[in-house]
Amino acid sequence: MAASRITTIHSFVGTASERAAMSTTGLPAGSTFRETDTKLVYIWDGSDWYSSPAMSATVDDFTIVGELVYTPSTAQVIDAAGDAILANATIVELNPDGDYTLTSTPTIADGTEGQILYITMDPAEANTVTIQDQGTLASSNIQLLNNVPSRTISAGSTLALRFNGTDWQEFGGVGGGTRYITLDFAPAVYADGADNAGTVTHSHDNTNHRNYWRWSSGSANQDIDLVWAFKIPADFATWTTTTAFYVDTRSSSYAGHTMTASLYQADGTVDSGINGADIKPSADDTWQTKSDLPTGSYSAGDWVHLHIHCDIDTAADTIDTARLYFTYLASH
Repeated sequence: MAASRITTIHSFVGTASERAAMSTTGLPAGSTFRETDTKLVYIWDGSDWYSSPAMSATVDDFTIVGELVYTPSTAQVIDAAGDAILANATIVELNPDGDYTLTSTPTIADGTEGQILYITMDPAEANTVTIQDQGTLASSNIQLLNNVPSRTISAGSTLALRFNGTDWQEFGGVGGGTRYITLDFAPAVYADGADNAGTVTHSHDNTNHRNYWRWSSGSANQDIDLVWAFKIPADFATWTTTTAFYVDTRSSSYAGHTMTASLYQADGTVDSGINGADIKPSADDTWQTKSDLPTGSYSAGDWVHLHIHCDIDTAADTIDTARLYFTYLASH
């Protein structure tokens, strides 16, 4: 059998205008040109260029045998808040020279519809880059999961995005989703100086599977505050929507009792969303879950205080609290 003839072809990389201006005289059929600005690949058929989308077929399912390898881009230096992140590879690695919250619009260069982009950093990187949802920074063209205000990309983390033709939509990676602040530790007892007789004890309800704190009044018409101080986590972005504060309460005689919750912000002002919120159960000796939503201003690292005010009108009555926690959306 005679050997097949081998034709030498050429491969070019450049912009769309460079392809249009280049001479095709003598160019062998099968030569390719990849446009860096449009991300399209063209093939020369001997008389004209044809783009890859025009020649590709729709495939519902395919199997990769072996490995699918993505080569990260050369690390992109971020040295100003106005820098825009490139979308010139599937994996784009950032190399910031400081901590930046990007203000560029768009924050990420437009891609091709359906394009997948992973933004990452070296595990040893000391600095961070924060990108903002378009609801926070107009025209950032970024839609983050749960509409959180921002995401922070840090050492070793990866943010996964898909371009829908207009915006980059987060679908996984750095976003931590919903996380919890659990107040499973002893509260301080605050007494206002008058009519504060009683004791606070800690126990377990084996039937209803709850650890709880109990205030037992020493006499009639007594009141105290149970106070939990806690720090907002470093990955805090915002409280979960609709509801973010939860507590289970129980009362030996709910009709004559008062139970309210107040959340104090870092500056000592009370949150208007949780300011004397009623958390009293509506039946005797029955655990009930109460919930509410903070509406004040909070940032990662803030120290805040939750006060649960208990008021009992009859001697030897009890008020119980259990399962106190907050839910928030993580920034990274």
